[in-house]
Amino acid sequence: MSHVFLFFNSLLDAKRYGVMLETKNKKELEEEIGIAVDCLKSSLGNALPAVTNSSSVKNDSGGISDSANSTGESAVSQVKSLACILKESRTDLIDHLYHQAREEKGCWGQLFAYDQTLYRQMQDGKITENEAVKQAVETYVDHRLNFPKA
Repeated sequence: MSHVFLFFNSLLDAKRYGVMLETKNKKELEEEIGIAVDCLKSSLGNALPAVTNSSSVKNDSGGISDSANSTGESAVSQVKSLACILKESRTDLIDHLYHQAREEKGCWGQLFAYDQTLYRQMQDGKITENEAVKQAVETYVDHRLNFPKA
C-alpha cells in the first residue's frame, strides 16, 4: 500500500512544535488519502465511491504501478465487507443453534426464558413449534449472546 508510505514520507519532525506535514506533494497526498478512506469504507460495508483519477499510484521507487491485480480486479473489490461477514456469521449461528434446539428439547427452558409470550403462543397452537424455536433462537443470539449488529 504505497499511500501509507507516501504519507509517512511527507511528515517532518518539528521538535517541540510537533509533526508537520510537507505540502509540496499535496495533490498526490490527498488522492492517496482518498483511496485509503475508500478502502476502509468498502471494508466496512459502505458503497465505494468512484475514484476521480486513474487507479495507478506511485510506488516507493517513484515509478507508477497499477492497483489492479493480474485478473483486472482492484484490491478493494476483493475485500469482503465487515457487514456482510457479520450478517453471514449471524445467519450461520442461528441455523446451527436452531438445529441443535430442535434435537435437544431440554434447552427450551433457557431458550424461551427471554420470551415467555412466545412459548405460550406455541403451547396454545397460535404459532408452530418450528416458528417459535426459530424466533427464540434469534432472540437468544441477539439479546443473550449480544451478537454484533451489522
